[in-house]
Amino acid sequence: MPLPPPNQDEARRWNDDRWTSRWPQREALTDASTGLLMDALALGAGERVLDVGSGGATATIEAARRVGPSGHATGADLSVPLTTLARRRAADSGVANVTFVVADMQFDGVEGAPFDVVFSKFGVMFFDEPVTAFANLRTHVGHGGRLVFVCWQTVDANPWHTGTTLAPFVAPPKSPPVPGRPAPGPFSLGDPARTTGILSEAGWRAITRHDHDLEYTGGPSAVFEPELLEFYGVTAEDRPDAVAAVTAHLERFRIDQATYRFPLAVSIYAATA
Repeated sequence: MPLPPPNQDEARRWNDDRWTSRWPQREALTDASTGLLMDALALGAGERVLDVGSGGATATIEAARRVGPSGHATGADLSVPLTTLARRRAADSGVANVTFVVADMQFDGVEGAPFDVVFSKFGVMFFDEPVTAFANLRTHVGHGGRLVFVCWQTVDANPWHTGTTLAPFVAPPKSPPVPGRPAPGPFSLGDPARTTGILSEAGWRAITRHDHDLEYTGGPSAVFEPELLEFYGVTAEDRPDAVAAVTAHLERFRIDQATYRFPLAVSIYAATA
């Protein structure tokens, strides 16, 4: 039996309007690390950068500002709806030195290589063939080019995540796991030894990691939206119980009627081509 196409499930998810229409609520959580990522990038004027999994483009636009009009930022994402959102946000911001392409960076090429820097804000955890993907990113920079990305640490270090709480209510995946393709997901790079091994095997060197503890304060929609339960596969009958379970899970983070404080454990990796 032939293997399914790489990243098939992720491509489907990130092009489903039920998922992408809720992204502005959820990206508030990931935006908490934008400043930290930009400091790690230390971009210089005139540099040409590629943002992998650019999503709504908050980081891409900020990178474009930092490299200035003599530089350029390219955002690549496999989501058509989020790329449309990114282009609209860039136009509204008045930043002209930025472009966006729909591409799966596990295997696609992007015009403009070699870039000085390839970076990502929570966009590289969703490859089902991560060595192949990071090797592809390696081809997009010249000798001495840089890779910098921020990813989540383990799920245990991020107790705000509701996946474990929702697991009893979610239908099992329709497709069985494919041997040699570990399931992608937000915490797939949480094991430092495994992630360092992936980067090394993909041809990156001088690999470093720095762990950071952040906080997000705001509404609960950054981590959970009942409107997405149908998308997750929770039946109508089970949705009240699912909401009750998640509400109880998040109670420890609530500081008033509408505000929550979530601890965020992230890692920033850097490497050189």
